[in-house]
Amino acid sequence: MKTNIENNTIITRTEKISLENNYIQIQILPDVEITLEDIKENEKAILKISHEKKYPILVDATMLRNITKEARFYSSDENNFTMIKALAVVAKSIFIQTLGNFFIGINKPNYPIKIFNSKEEALIWIKDYNELS
Repeated sequence: MKTNIENNTIITRTEKISLENNYIQIQILPDVEITLEDIKENEKAILKISHEKKYPILVDATMLRNITKEARFYSSDENNFTMIKALAVVAKSIFIQTLGNFFIGINKPNYPIKIFNSKEEALIWIKDYNELS
């Protein structure tokens, strides 16, 4: 795994991952396609930055080009990504929102997940989720 680590931030080929105030923020880098290999690398980076503790995660997917079918299925497997307390995804593309909601409906992850139009709405949900859990 090749990563850049500085100031509590890890940068992989496809994501910038940082530990913020009581949540993990993931910024998907511009115009990338996330493959199964990428998703596994990102999972290791999240585990490293979280010190294997569960956190709510905010994913800004506004610049995502694509995520492969294999990567989507891996990320929805309940045996993977065990560090997710709740997942907020920001996606401005109607296509990504529709695909995400369809995938959530079929796979029913074992953690709360919601897709948002704005980062501000996602942060409010994460804050409320942290206070309730």
